[in-house]
Amino acid sequence: WQKEVSHLQLSPSQEEILNGMYSDESFSNELLLLEEKMKDYKNWDIVFCHNDLLAGNLIYKDENVEFIDYEYGSYNYALFDIGNHFCEMMGPEVIVDKFPSKDLQIDWLK
Repeated sequence: WQKEVSHLQLSPSQEEILNGMYSDESFSNELLLLEEKMKDYKNWDIVFCHNDLLAGNLIYKDENVEFIDYEYGSYNYALFDIGNHFCEMMGPEVIVDKFPSKDLQIDWLK
C-alpha cells in the first residue's frame, strides 16, 4: 500500500492548502485511488465504535482494558477503532516514526 501511495501527498500542511499547493484535483485522485482499493474488501460491518481511542481514553486495570470518554461514540466500520488507535499512537504532532510496526500491531491485536 505504501508503494502505491508514495507519490501522493496525503497530509498537506495548512500553508500548502492556503497557498493553493494542494489542489482539489489531487484530493480527488486520492479518493478515487482509495475507492478502487476498497472494492477488494467485501465485509464492511458497521457497529457502535468509540471513535476516539487515544491513550488517554484507555484505562488499564489489572489485566483488563476499560474505555472512557464516549463523546464521539457512534456507528462506524468495525475496524475503525483499531486503525484510529494505531494512528493516535503518533500523538497530536503526528510523528510518523511512532506509528506501530506490523509486529506491534499483531501483538496488540492478540
